[in-house]
Amino acid sequence: MQPLERAVAIFCIACICAELTTQLAGSTWARRCIKAVAGLYILVVFARTVPQAHVQLRAFLVPVQEPVSIASPETAILAQTQAQLERTLAEQWCTKTGREASVAVMLKETDSVVAICSAQMTLPANCTAEERQQAGAFLQEKLQLLPKQIRIAAAGEETP
Repeated sequence: MQPLERAVAIFCIACICAELTTQLAGSTWARRCIKAVAGLYILVVFARTVPQAHVQLRAFLVPVQEPVSIASPETAILAQTQAQLERTLAEQWCTKTGREASVAVMLKETDSVVAICSAQMTLPANCTAEERQQAGAFLQEKLQLLPKQIRIAAAGEETP
């Protein structure tokens, strides 16, 4: 390792000499020449020193990374629209009845049209049959869906 340390010291001294020569002589070509020769000297010493030092080089392994799925802008807009629609319907239901509920809609995208294919409203656990009918009629009116596309559930009920 000593030859490598000497080579580094000589390179540093050569760089200092190059700077002094440039300052005194005023020419930049002298500095470039001295640095180039010193750099070549370092490479030669390094090439001779490494095999003698028994340095073990390990292969660099690139970490394996799972592919990342980045949603398209259309998908992000569709998800945001769905969330906003669900929030708006839940707020409208609360305003109309005074009772909390959560709404989930399923959007279906075709070539150039996005449509609602089904909706589910979850009412509080102590809801009545009349409230379920009201909720079904509410979603049917707001979303223009058929009764078979709407599911009304009470909190804690199993969903199919």
